[in-house]
Amino acid sequence: MANTHLIGPLVRRFLLEEVGIDRNLSVNTQRSYRDALRLLFHFLAERYAIEPTQVTVEHLTVDVVKSFLTYLEQERGNAIDTRNLRLTALHSLFRFVSRQIPELIDHATQIHRIAMRRTTKAISGKDITMLE
Repeated sequence: MANTHLIGPLVRRFLLEEVGIDRNLSVNTQRSYRDALRLLFHFLAERYAIEPTQVTVEHLTVDVVKSFLTYLEQERGNAIDTRNLRLTALHSLFRFVSRQIPELIDHATQIHRIAMRRTTKAISGKDITMLE
């Protein structure tokens, strides 16, 4: 690849500075974002034979991210809500990337266009009684 950007340093700054300090997100959210990225790196290593230290922003195409989300649901058995949380972490990471490397704004925009999946919320018997 002609002009590539290793994602490792960006992920480090994203998790430490953006998520931890600048946005002051809860510890649980910080861990959730970290775990989403850990799963993504594991997926890239297994599926595409790309070691985490070699992953570039350019490796994370829309098709790769969608494939990762499908993997979460179908192979790991994650619920749609969990899949959406992982996608939220990636959206947040790419928002950060676009601010750090302006020439990647178009790439980040493509990732942001990946939509959340809709979920249905089950109504319990108690809720039905309240609706009557």
